[in-house]
Amino acid sequence: MVERSYFVSSNVVARKEARFFNFVVDYISIFLILVLISILNMVFFLDIDSEVVDSSIIPEGNTLAEYIIFSLLSISYYFVLEVLTGRTIGKWLTGSIVVDISGNKPPTSTILKRSLLRLIPFEYLSFLGHRARGWHDQYSDTYVVYKKKLEAEKSTFEDLESLGLQSDI
Repeated sequence: MVERSYFVSSNVVARKEARFFNFVVDYISIFLILVLISILNMVFFLDIDSEVVDSSIIPEGNTLAEYIIFSLLSISYYFVLEVLTGRTIGKWLTGSIVVDISGNKPPTSTILKRSLLRLIPFEYLSFLGHRARGWHDQYSDTYVVYKKKLEAEKSTFEDLESLGLQSDI
């Protein structure tokens, strides 16, 4: 008997609408984290007379600094959440998760690559193609799938494989 490996099928891949929702929720989450950091920054740089000291994380009007800070925060947000849970806040709300071709949690290095690829200009529009796979998915060999559908499909695959009745799914 030849043992076969499970591969992610199009039946479990998250749809464009879910991917768009993930993006919007995650972008808002990153923005809210930035606002929280800014508020905490202001609180810690108050002097005794409650006047704001001229010191902040982002120099006022410095667009490059703003872009760099937002980019670093974005990379950190995606990297930390996807390494720890395989999900961001948006993915959690849509019931989706990041996996490799075998439907398993990708290694940390792959998640880092995936997070860094998000810095490509207009990358966030790339998932709107017919397959709903963004460049950060394609070039890191990852998939965003519906967690429950994946678990059900993998379970069926493993059951059929254990019975020796596996056919091409």
